[in-house]
Amino acid sequence: MHKMATPGAALVVGALLAGPAHAGWEVGVGGTQKIDGEPTWLTTVSYVTAQERFPWELMAGYINGRGAIDHGSVPDQFLVAASKRYNFSDTFYASVGVALNDRDTDVLSGHVQFQSALGWHYQRVGLSVRHLSNAGSEGRNRGETLLLLQVGF
Repeated sequence: MHKMATPGAALVVGALLAGPAHAGWEVGVGGTQKIDGEPTWLTTVSYVTAQERFPWELMAGYINGRGAIDHGSVPDQFLVAASKRYNFSDTFYASVGVALNDRDTDVLSGHVQFQSALGWHYQRVGLSVRHLSNAGSEGRNRGETLLLLQVGF
């Protein structure tokens, strides 16, 4: 069994039993696409503001390193991000924003990244597909594509 399956299942079950969220905090776990044959995982903590249609999402995250990308390994990375969400409905949203990461690597080159997302949420549980990249603004532009499960509390 994948090492993230048990914590992820526990987050979903706990969130479904707990009812609607009263605060804007979310904890997330997820995985990334394979790069040179190696995927990795991430974890996040976010705060989503109370605006109904256009809330802000403020996020801090950790992306686990990879052992064999191109010419060497990719170390663990930390990031902070601010994104503006657009809620299409009660359950679907899109967002765009800016992220700052703590190091320049073969995957996320430069310290300034752009983040985009498409997501779904129901009560306290959310699932989103996100992309982080420098949009060609500095050197390489491989970027990270993420699948993120978030639980609000």
